[in-house]
Amino acid sequence: MKSWFEFIHGGSRALVSWLSHYLKQDLHAYCDLYALDNEQSILVSKDGSIMSVFELEGFSQVSSIMQLQALSDKLSQVLQPYLSKLGHSLQFVVDYKPAMAADKAYDITQNWQNNLTLLQADIPKELVALKRQHLIQNCCDLRVFIVVSSHLTLLDKEDIKRFKSQATIKDKMVLEHMSDYLVQSADMLCALHAGFIESLCEVFKQLQLAITLLDGTEAIRLIKTQIYPHKDLSNWQPRVRSDSWALQTHEQTKEATLGNIALDRQLLTDTLTIEKSETIACDDLLASVIGLEFFPLEKVGFYALFNQLTAINAPFRISYCIRPGGQALLKIKSILAKFLAFSHADNKLILNARDLLADLERSESQAIVKMTMLLCTYVTNQDVLQLKKQTRALTKAVNAWGSAQIKAHHGDPCKAYVDSIMAMTHAPIDPATAMPIKASLYMLPLQIPAQVFADGGVHFRTLERKLWHYQSGSSEQVSWVEMIYARSGSGKSVLLNTLNDAVAMYAQSKQLPIIGIIDIGESSFGMMRRLQAMVPKHADYIQYHRLSLSDDMAINVFDTPLGMRKPSAHQKQFLINFIAILLQDALDRDLPEGMTAMLLLIIDVSYQMVSDDHQPKQYILGRCSKIDQYLNQQTSDQTFDHWWQVVDYLFGQGEYTLAKKAQVYAMPTLKDTVSACQFSQIKDIYYKVIASTNETYTQNYNRLISAAIRQYPSLSMASEVDFSVARILALDLKSLDSSAADKHFKQTTIGYMLARYVLGLNIYLPDENDMLNAPDIYHSYHQTEFEQSLHTSKRIVFDEFHRTSSAKIVQYQVQRDMREARKYKTQIALASQSLEDFSPQMISFATSMFIMGNMQTSSSEETLGHFQLTQDEINVLKSHAHGPSHQGVTFLAKFITKKGTVGHALNLILPAIDLWTYTTTSEDMYVRNHLWKKYDVIAVLKTLADIFPKGTLQQKFRLYKQRYQYKSVDDILTLMIDELIPLVEENILKEDDYAE
Repeated sequence: MKSWFEFIHGGSRALVSWLSHYLKQDLHAYCDLYALDNEQSILVSKDGSIMSVFELEGFSQVSSIMQLQALSDKLSQVLQPYLSKLGHSLQFVVDYKPAMAADKAYDITQNWQNNLTLLQADIPKELVALKRQHLIQNCCDLRVFIVVSSHLTLLDKEDIKRFKSQATIKDKMVLEHMSDYLVQSADMLCALHAGFIESLCEVFKQLQLAITLLDGTEAIRLIKTQIYPHKDLSNWQPRVRSDSWALQTHEQTKEATLGNIALDRQLLTDTLTIEKSETIACDDLLASVIGLEFFPLEKVGFYALFNQLTAINAPFRISYCIRPGGQALLKIKSILAKFLAFSHADNKLILNARDLLADLERSESQAIVKMTMLLCTYVTNQDVLQLKKQTRALTKAVNAWGSAQIKAHHGDPCKAYVDSIMAMTHAPIDPATAMPIKASLYMLPLQIPAQVFADGGVHFRTLERKLWHYQSGSSEQVSWVEMIYARSGSGKSVLLNTLNDAVAMYAQSKQLPIIGIIDIGESSFGMMRRLQAMVPKHADYIQYHRLSLSDDMAINVFDTPLGMRKPSAHQKQFLINFIAILLQDALDRDLPEGMTAMLLLIIDVSYQMVSDDHQPKQYILGRCSKIDQYLNQQTSDQTFDHWWQVVDYLFGQGEYTLAKKAQVYAMPTLKDTVSACQFSQIKDIYYKVIASTNETYTQNYNRLISAAIRQYPSLSMASEVDFSVARILALDLKSLDSSAADKHFKQTTIGYMLARYVLGLNIYLPDENDMLNAPDIYHSYHQTEFEQSLHTSKRIVFDEFHRTSSAKIVQYQVQRDMREARKYKTQIALASQSLEDFSPQMISFATSMFIMGNMQTSSSEETLGHFQLTQDEINVLKSHAHGPSHQGVTFLAKFITKKGTVGHALNLILPAIDLWTYTTTSEDMYVRNHLWKKYDVIAVLKTLADIFPKGTLQQKFRLYKQRYQYKSVDDILTLMIDELIPLVEENILKEDDYAE
C-alpha cells in the first residue's frame, strides 16, 4: 500500500516526466529559458517569468555554527514576506571541480610572467610549467550561484491583462513558437523583481555576504558550461540583441530572428541521451543525478555535507531550489495520507508533520517552503565504472549528512540533469519537501570564504582549497601594515618570504620596487639569490649584506640626502630615538623628563656647526682617491676649502655618485654632538637640570655618548658603505645578535636601528618642505626623485622583531613608521614570536594580520584578548593551525579593507622549488648554498625539487646519520652534495639542449 501511496502523491508531474521520456519529447522543452534582456542582465522564461543570476563571492568572516544560525535567522526575516506566497523563488547552485581549470592557471602564471617581462627577467619555461601544474593540482574550482526569480503569479488578473496588452509581437506564426506570456517586459513585474533583489542585496550586505550580479551573456555562458562541462566554452557567447524584444518587422526575417535569440536552442545544442542506470550521456560526458527524498533528521549545515563530498575527489554540482507553497504540498500529501492512514505508519507521521509545520507557521510566522535538492556528478572520459564509483560515494556522503535519504530514480533522468543546472527551470523534478524557511536557509552554502583581492602575487587557499589571492600594497586597502605572529617552527619565514617575493615580482613596473628587509639570520638569503638569478639585468640592485659594527662597515646616521644641510623632520625624530638608545642602560625605560628636548637642540646645533656659513668640515686630500682624481682632472686651477664646496661642484657636473661620497665627509657625526653639547645655548638651559646620577644633563650626555663611542667607534665615523644603489636590500644582523647579557641585547637594538636608517634612505625622501634645507640647485633633482617614488612600491620588513622586545625606543620608531606609512605610500611588515612586541597602538595600525601556529588553551585566551579575536577565530586556530605539513601551513588571516574587515582561515602551499628557495633549515641551506657556489641557481633548485619534492632533505639526512654513524655532520652533508652534483649537471645539459 505504501508504494501505491508514493506513486499517487508524486502527482501528475512524475507521470508527465515518464511520458515525456518515452514519447521522445523535444530536448528544448526541458529548458524554460527563452530570451535575454542584456541591458538589465535579466533572463526571461517562456512563461514570462524573469530571473537575475548572482555569484555568491562569500562570507567575510570565519565560518561557525553560531554565525550560520545568525545568518539563516536574519535572512529568513527578510525573505519571509517574499516566500510566504507564490511569486518569487530562489535557487542556489554549488559548482565544484577538484582541480583548477587549466585556462585559469594559465592566466595566473601569464600575469606573473608579464610582470617579470617588464623587468627583462630570465624565466625558465620549466619553472612556469611547474607553477602552473602546482596550481591545477592543489586548488579547486568552486563557485556558488544564486538565481532570483519573479513569476507572473505576482500579478493579479487585471495586471496580467495589461501585461499581455503590452505585447509588440503580433505575428501569429511567431506567437506559436512562444508562450503567450513571452512579451515585452512588464514594468510592474520588473519593479517587483527589482524590489526583491534590492531587499536581498541589502540584507546580504548587512550580513557581510558578498554577491555580484552577473552580466546576462556571462550568466548564459556559465549555464552552458554546466550543461556541457566536458567542452571548452571559454570563448563561447550567446547570440543576443540589445533590443531583443523589438523583433524585426520584415516578414522574411521574423522567424530567423526568433531562432537566433531563443536561448533554449542555443543552450541545448548537443543531444543528451539516457544510458543504463539512468545515466546521461553526451559525447565523452557521462552524468548521474540523485535527489534528496528525506532531508537530514538533525540540524546540520552545508559544510557537514561539503567536507564529505570533497573527499570523493570528483566534480559535483548541488542545486537547492526554494519555492513557496510548502503547506499546499503537505495538504495534498496529508489528504492521501489520511485516506490511507491504516496502511502504513509513515502516513501518520505525514499527518503529524503537517500539524507541526502549520503550528510553526502560525506561532512563529515562519513561511513553509518547498525545498528541492539535486546532486549531480559526472566524468568526461566515458568511464562508466568511475561514474558508478562516484555516484556510490555521493550517495554515501548524503546518507551520512544527518541521515538524509536519496531518491536515485526520477522517471526522467534528462529532466533531473537539466534541473540540477542553474536557471534552466522553475519547477524542478520531484521529490520536493515542505520545511520551515529557517531550516532551508540553514543548509545553504552561505559561509564560503569571500575573496577580497581580485588579483595578487600570493596564492593562498581557503580550507575548501579555493584559490585566494593576496597582494601586499593592494589598492583594496587604505594603508599597508602587516603583522605576523608565529611561534617558532610555524612557517613564519616561508610566509614572509612569499609576501616579499610577490612584492618584488608583481611590481608592474620596469624598475624594481624598493624593499628593505631587516633579518637576524639567513632566512631571506634564498629569496634574494633567486631574484638575482631571475632578473640578471637588475642583479646589482638586489643586495644581501651581513651588517656589523666594524670600521669598514661604518654607517653615520647623521647623513642626509644629497645637498641637504639639515635633516628632515622624519630623520630628526629618528636621530632622537637612536641617541636615546645610547643613553640608556635599561632599554625598557623612557628618557628622563626634558631630555628629548635637549637632544633636539643638540641635533640642530650639530648640523649648524658644520654648515657652510659656520665651521664646515675642511676638504682633505687623500680621504677619497676617486674624488681627488676627478677634481685634479677637471679643476686644476680651482681650490676647495671645505667638503660642501666639493659636493656642490660635483653635483653641478652631474657626478651624483661622487657628490654623495663627498657629502659623507661634510656631515656631523656622533662625536660632534659632544662638542655641540658644550655650546652655551644648550649649556645655559640645562646646567641646573640634574640627572639621577647627580650629574647635569649635559655632563650625563657627554659621559654616556663618549662611552658609547669608545665601545662602538664606527658609530662616530664617516660612512664607509653606500647602500643607496640597492632597491631590494636585505640586512642580516646575525653578527650583532646575542642575548647573553644586557650589553649584547643593546648591540642588537643598535644594529636594528642602524638597519632601519639604511633602509629608510630610499623611502623617506625629501618632500617640498624638506627641500628648503638644500640650495636651489638641488630642488629639481629631489623633486624628480620624490615624484618617481610616489609611483614605486616601497616596503620595510622587520623580521625577528622579538629580539628587541624590551627596547621601548625601537617600538616608538616602528610605530612612527606605521603611522606615516600611508603618507609615504610604504608597506610595513612586522614579524615576531612574542605577543608583547605588538602593542595595542601597533595593532590599531595593522591592516593585515597573520596569526600562525597552534594555540594552547592558556595562550589562546591571551591571543584572543591581545588581537581582539572572536571566539570563532580562536576556534579556527585551535582546529586548523597546526604548523607546516605536506598540505602547507594553515593560519588565521585578518584584513582591514575598503569593504570592511575580512577574516579567514587560509592555507599556503608552495611548489617544492619555492620551498627550497625559502628554506631556513640548516642542513637544507648548507647543501643548497654549496651547490649555488658552483652551479646555476635555478638548475640547483629544480634538481633539489625533483629529488626532494617535500622541500627538505631531512628524511634522507636522518637515514644517512644512522647509516654512517662514524661520519660527522659535515661529512654526511658533503656526501649528499657529491651525490647531487651529477644530477644538477644533467639538468643543466637538458636545459642547454632544450634551448638549442
